[in-house]
Amino acid sequence: MPPAKQARRHAAERWFLARGLPAVLRPGALLRRVWSRSAPAVAGIALVAANSMLVVALTGKHTIDIDGRPDLGEGVVLASLVLVPPVAVLMGWLVSRIGTPVRRVGAANLSLAVIVVGAIFGGPSHRIVVNLVISAVTVAVVVVLTAGDMGAILG
Repeated sequence: MPPAKQARRHAAERWFLARGLPAVLRPGALLRRVWSRSAPAVAGIALVAANSMLVVALTGKHTIDIDGRPDLGEGVVLASLVLVPPVAVLMGWLVSRIGTPVRRVGAANLSLAVIVVGAIFGGPSHRIVVNLVISAVTVAVVVVLTAGDMGAILG
């Protein structure tokens, strides 16, 4: 296929995806660039993983259990839990504004590295393998939902 025709096809596919119309596209088009299109959600997961490392660093535990009045460290943990959802949404929006697919792939790869480090040094369990499995399943669900283009439909 000539490069000009291929460029027009990609532009048309992006137009349909941006308007939440993935059903118009061929199944192969939905799988193309799925990792770069997953970057905003993967960045949000990376922020949660980084927050998990913060919780473990401050409390020394993989769970949050506050008895009575929270001390300073527990207060910081509670504040971080309140701030994570809006900051994750903001981070996802900022990553979605990255102009080129190559840079979005870079952001997704960096986010994946943060998720792996977060699973090793943080996570919901003290067992690293369990944390890695949970993280892998979470990223896989995001990629599958992106491949099915739930993001375009919900957006």
